[in-house]
Amino acid sequence: MSDLSRAQEVEQQFHHLVQAASYAEALDLVTQEAHVFSEHAQKVVYYWRMAMACRLNEKDLALKLLQEAVQSGYWYAGLETDPDFQVLCGEAEFDRLARLGMEHRAQAIANAVPVMKILEPESKFSPYPLLLALHGSNANVEIQVRHWASAVQYPKGHTHRALRRHQPLGA
Repeated sequence: MSDLSRAQEVEQQFHHLVQAASYAEALDLVTQEAHVFSEHAQKVVYYWRMAMACRLNEKDLALKLLQEAVQSGYWYAGLETDPDFQVLCGEAEFDRLARLGMEHRAQAIANAVPVMKILEPESKFSPYPLLLALHGSNANVEIQVRHWASAVQYPKGHTHRALRRHQPLGA
């Protein structure tokens, strides 16, 4: 049995197909298997699908996917300068959706609130070391804290603080 989750397997297959320039197969794969990815990962799945549509010169599909992504609340910084999306540059609908996405981004940044979550070991050994974890741009405290929770439960434990930056994903 594989140690990889189904989503990880699909991601690996996708990247292998892209490296082999099998863009149609890569697009079909992530379209059919989008459901195996978490809600948080759907922004990336939309991006992959849009990028493959662009590489296949399927402008209408790429714009449809961008419309769906923006309607779902996702936004992407720098699409206008992303080489994968050059085929859409100058398209009025692309410009409109990219601008709308950037408005969503600005609103998300304006409404962002820093968060600190503290996990402490059940044991009362004291003092215990501090483990400070910061998430990357495409993550958040709620997702990352699950990955660090086991570190708190070791025999001597750690105090774990997970911080969310003041900017939202991709800012």
